Amino acid sequence: MIPGIFLLVLIASTAVLASPLQRAKPFVEVPQKIVKLIEFSTPSSPQVIEFVPNPYNFGYEFGDGQGMKQHRSESADDQGVVKGTYGYIDPLGVYRSVEYIADSQGYRAVIKTNEPGAAARTLLMGIIL
Repeated sequence: MIPGIFLLVLIASTAVLASPLQRAKPFVEVPQKIVKLIEFSTPSSPQVIEFVPNPYNFGYEFGDGQGMKQHRSESADDQGVVKGTYGYIDPLGVYRSVEYIADSQGYRAVIKTNEPGAAARTLLMGIIL
């Protein structure tokens, strides 16, 4: 009996596999279009944008009345040299101050702090571009 059932299942599966497959049609026909979204072109000659320094000067200082204070000041001269400082003092008296300059030699900063774990000296950080 079992070989007969096996033979019947084998014949039925062969008939199913031999029938051609039909694919389901999509619900919506979507036209296939290729759309060029962005076009890049190479200029025939490079454009040179000339930097004209514009001197400025600004600054601010504020606090929350609970011991936190922040400050910032910055100035630029007619040669494009930018100098400034910014920093804060938290309510526990921990301060951090950064003095920086950006000129033809790059960006350089000096960090002054009394934060725990920081060396008792001025930290110097310089990035030359």
